[in-house]
Amino acid sequence: MLCNTTTVPLAPFKAEDLHPYRIPVDTVLPVQQARTHDQASMQVEKKPNTFRVPVCVLCDRLIIGCETAHKITTEQLLSQGSRISVRSYEDHHQVVLKEDLVSQYHVNGFDGLLLSPRARSYSSKDGQRMYDACSQCATAWANKKCDSPPKHSIANGFAIGHVPDRIISNQEEITE
Repeated sequence: MLCNTTTVPLAPFKAEDLHPYRIPVDTVLPVQQARTHDQASMQVEKKPNTFRVPVCVLCDRLIIGCETAHKITTEQLLSQGSRISVRSYEDHHQVVLKEDLVSQYHVNGFDGLLLSPRARSYSSKDGQRMYDACSQCATAWANKKCDSPPKHSIANGFAIGHVPDRIISNQEEITE
């Protein structure tokens, strides 16, 4: 059986029909404030035209976008140092890390720990040394009952390093 259908032309659609309220939204000021905040948080100390993206001290990943750069003090890092030590990495993964690789994750004052030297280090108002950490690592680090490293930390199997300059300089041509 066939149905008899007729088409009725619809009136043109207008966005105002859905939302008849006209509320002005100023986007200029919020964008300016966000830009100022981002620039201030990435500025290198005492260098007005030099900026650096924050890097997590525990996982060596960039802290980008709207993610908060949390602060971890030297004391907090040292108090749970066994979670991110070279020894615990080697014991857990049953490997011996090469000295070249360990040196790529060395931060002064933290001998034997696998930390990112690219992380920003600065002093707080009371003189404590602090480092940036991403949200995931900061949350995992706050759990003092846990004895394993944060999920994406260098000490949790992500000590991959980079090719040392002495090897690259010996190669005339590097192929894939």
